[in-house]
Amino acid sequence: MKEKIETAWKNLQYKMRSVFRKAYGPDSLSRFLVWTAFILCILNALFIRNAIITILTDVLFITALFRMLSSNHVKRSIENDKFLTISEYPRRLWKAMRMNLTDRQYHYAVCRKCHQISRVPKGHGKVTVTCPKCHEKYQVSSGRQS
Repeated sequence: MKEKIETAWKNLQYKMRSVFRKAYGPDSLSRFLVWTAFILCILNALFIRNAIITILTDVLFITALFRMLSSNHVKRSIENDKFLTISEYPRRLWKAMRMNLTDRQYHYAVCRKCHQISRVPKGHGKVTVTCPKCHEKYQVSSGRQS
């Protein structure tokens, strides 16, 4: 009996290793799905208490888990690339906002056409910026003029 249990345990360990060896693993889209589901789960538990949001969080968690354990690396990579392309502008905007909070000398702005982050000295009022990448011109408020 003990030998059967040990054999079954070793077989289970072998199968689990082979599943995880082939798995795609976490990527940006999977992390986004998990964090979104986690935040919705907390909001639902504390404030909202809605069955639809509970189902949505379960679907997001299951989708993220499916993506991480999937052995189809090509499809998961294509999905992640599409997600990164769609989310490029918000991610650059978030990065510029974080840099604006930490850097006291410069104001950071994001080009709407190519999403390039440009740096403008603070304290010059409204400034017309020419994007170094796509040469698009846009106005940025760099703070009050002294």
